[in-house]
Amino acid sequence: MTAANIRPAVRELLSALEFRASVGRPCYIKRTHGYVALIVPHLRNGDVGPYSYLRTFRRATVDEAEELGLVVLGPRLVDVPDAEYPRGHWAAERAHQGRTITTTGGAR
Repeated sequence: MTAANIRPAVRELLSALEFRASVGRPCYIKRTHGYVALIVPHLRNGDVGPYSYLRTFRRATVDEAEELGLVVLGPRLVDVPDAEYPRGHWAAERAHQGRTITTTGGAR
C-alpha cells in the first residue's frame, strides 16, 4: 500500500507514531466509543520526559489503520503511565488503562 492511498487522518496517526517510536518507549491509546486519545513519550530539549497527550483521533481512524495492517494494538489493556493532559480532557478523567500501539512500517 502506498501513502497516496491512505486517508490524511491515518497518515497523521502513522506520522506521529513513527516519530515517537524513535524514542524507544511505547505509545498508548485510551478509547471511548467514538474517540481515541494518543498518549506518547514527551520530548523536552532533546530529553525524554514523562508521557503526554498528543491528540485525539476518531476511533474509526485507528480501526482503519489496524484493518489495513499499518498499526498493531497491544493484546490487552495495560496501565497507561501518568501523562500530562489539557485541562478538562476526557482521557484524564477515564480509567487509567489503555493499549499499546505501534506501526508496522507498511505505508511506504
